[in-house]
Amino acid sequence: MPRHLLRRHLLPVEARFDWSLAVVWSWPTSELESLCGPGLELDTYEGSGFVALALVKTRQLRPTGWPGWCGNDFVLAGYRLFTRYTTPEGRRLRGLKILGGGADSWRMTMLGSLMTHYRYRRLSIQTSETPDRLEITTSGGHELHVLAETAPDKTPVAPPADSVFPDLKTARRFAGPMPFTFDYEAETHSMIRVEGVRREWHPVPVNVEVHRNSFFEEGPLAALGSGRIANSFLVRDVPYSWKRGIVEKLPHD
Repeated sequence: MPRHLLRRHLLPVEARFDWSLAVVWSWPTSELESLCGPGLELDTYEGSGFVALALVKTRQLRPTGWPGWCGNDFVLAGYRLFTRYTTPEGRRLRGLKILGGGADSWRMTMLGSLMTHYRYRRLSIQTSETPDRLEITTSGGHELHVLAETAPDKTPVAPPADSVFPDLKTARRFAGPMPFTFDYEAETHSMIRVEGVRREWHPVPVNVEVHRNSFFEEGPLAALGSGRIANSFLVRDVPYSWKRGIVEKLPHD
């Protein structure tokens, strides 16, 4: 079977997230449009586009219906572009395009490279959790250091001071995860869309400090500067699943 046919998210998958921390940066739309690729456009707010860093402690990731002991436990650090896609029937869908990232599991990175377009790399990821904070550092090709305040009395009542969002209600619309993830398949000029199913998802705003982030220095955003942190949200102990991928031919310009 040609490799691109294997990378169409052929199996539905389920997992549980011990926690998921999303940090979202904004840039002017003109600076991010070139990252969309065929079939996608930016998901925007007031002239800004957005890139999210998702840090996720994942437990028992496995094909849907398989017993939990078959699953894979790992921590993921992934970067996603907020996008929109119009289906052949005219539906406009909100979703994410994967820009890069990695995980602390060889099994995850190998299977992910085989069965998706995500191209995650193997990273060394350290996490430290207390009742008051969550700290994540990564190394091994991508250096990251993020500190989140998680004490209930530190919960912010507004987005960061430099945020493009006027309030938390608006910011939560870009808290992630979005309903869909989009992959472009160059071999057939098609879009692969994968629908995520979230339950019990109640993101809590948190204050974060990002002390190091080499992805913005060496990845596809390197020429754009660091952007502005627009929001950051945390969820804990939630189930999540992904449906089988759907392949749709794109029109030729």
